Amino acid sequence: MGIRTFCYNIKIMDIEKFRDNPKTSYLFREYDRFVKEINETKELIVADPNMAEIAGDEINNLEASRDAIIKTIED
Repeated sequence: MGIRTFCYNIKIMDIEKFRDNPKTSYLFREYDRFVKEINETKELIVADPNMAEIAGDEINNLEASRDAIIKTIED
């Protein structure tokens, strides 16, 4: 699968060791879910610009949740 890194707050961490760790792997399943939902919501904005305001709020909420997961793992 190769090594992937994630840049967060100017800090680069090897996410594979966290993804494979039984103590944190469930957090990365949630992280992946949030990333997928963020991407789908961004696609919605492209497809229907009238949804931009609502979708923008949703993206902000999803990004906050995604970032909270990373903060939990870092701590």
